[in-house]
Amino acid sequence: MMRKLQGTMLAIGLSLLTPVALQAQDCADESLSGLRICTDPAAAAALGQPGWVGCQGRCLIAATADGISITQREGGEVTRFSGAYFLAGNGVTRDLAMLPLLGPEGRLILLDPDSLEPAAGLSLDGVVEGDPRQQPRFVEEARLSADGHRLFVPSPDGPGFAVWRITHGGLSPVLPNDPVMVVSVSGRYGLSVDPDGDGTYRLQDYERGLSLATPVRFEIDMPFFDVDETHLLRRHRYKAGPRLGVYDLKDMAQIANIAWPEGSGLDLRIRAGKTGITVEDLVPAPE
Repeated sequence: MMRKLQGTMLAIGLSLLTPVALQAQDCADESLSGLRICTDPAAAAALGQPGWVGCQGRCLIAATADGISITQREGGEVTRFSGAYFLAGNGVTRDLAMLPLLGPEGRLILLDPDSLEPAAGLSLDGVVEGDPRQQPRFVEEARLSADGHRLFVPSPDGPGFAVWRITHGGLSPVLPNDPVMVVSVSGRYGLSVDPDGDGTYRLQDYERGLSLATPVRFEIDMPFFDVDETHLLRRHRYKAGPRLGVYDLKDMAQIANIAWPEGSGLDLRIRAGKTGITVEDLVPAPE
């Protein structure tokens, strides 16, 4: 079992750490193909090095040459975990119900964000081939859903994720097990492609256990979720220019198909009313 340390480090398992743990960078491009650990700009600014916000904003998490350090914003107390990786996934870690670490022995350790004590230690046998610590895509892209109920495991040889349900007894695959190509920030929703289907995505709602057809075309359209995770958005080409399709995540009903807002990025908030929709662009695309 990984040991929690106050203020000091144990020299345990350090030879297993690779430089990839320090190669954190921004993940704004949402690419699934590049090998990277996503960093949180707010944490990086506070720490003076790449890092992430956790514990509902109360702590800062940093990768070090020796493992992981977690700093309390109030009081500055530092807790260090020797030989561990923090599984930051897409870099959005502030509100995770559990903090996921990959321990020195290759087990998934879930930390309680209040006490920083291990709440669970789960074997990854059968989930990851070989030693997960030697699998760069797992270390850099594996992510936990915000509610702590699902682990998204990147494919070792291509884009997409396998989805595993976290239970008291361990990890079990979520079915259907078609690779999930796009995952919402919270991990509640995913988009998969049926290999025997018509080349469109299916929406997977893991909380409701639903799989819904969508009109979004794989490798042709650009699908993403609005910031409130109430709508699936589709950027698609049209002869007059790109357009934005808006679909209600409850039932995949289309509520709008409008010209793409000029200069918009992918951080959109959709407000739907009786007379139409309003699109709020939170982070405009760089010029």
